[in-house]
Amino acid sequence: MRRVKNNKGMITIEACFLIPFTIMIILVLIWMGFLLYNRTVLTNAVNIATMETAYQAEKSNEELMEYMVTRFEELVRDQLVCVNDIHVEGSVGYGEVELSVSGQLKVPGEIFMTDGYSTGPWSLQVTKSAPRIRKSMVIRTIQRGRAYLQNR
Repeated sequence: MRRVKNNKGMITIEACFLIPFTIMIILVLIWMGFLLYNRTVLTNAVNIATMETAYQAEKSNEELMEYMVTRFEELVRDQLVCVNDIHVEGSVGYGEVELSVSGQLKVPGEIFMTDGYSTGPWSLQVTKSAPRIRKSMVIRTIQRGRAYLQNR
């Protein structure tokens, strides 16, 4: 006897499982790309704002704090993708300038089959500190170095 294989409709059953799974994988990869892009933009902006503020150390602490936050906001404006509100915290001390930024990437719940926007591993946080470089300290260091070399 010869068996006749009846495979009609098998592709439909396979597609019911394969297509939603593939779409979910693609969406997760897209959101991971958004996360990496946003982290890169935030890291770059925090580094630039902190370093530029550290080189203007002769100003008062309040002026430096305002400059640092304003510069960060200029660098980030219209650059982030799908990010909730960003919290910017900074501190300016005698010898150090620090800027800390945190935010949350908005991920639709349909991707992870939850209701609302998902939190969890989609958080963004960057902290950078830099030594406050004062012109008087640099000049004093150069003068000490010259004196040391002359006395050798």
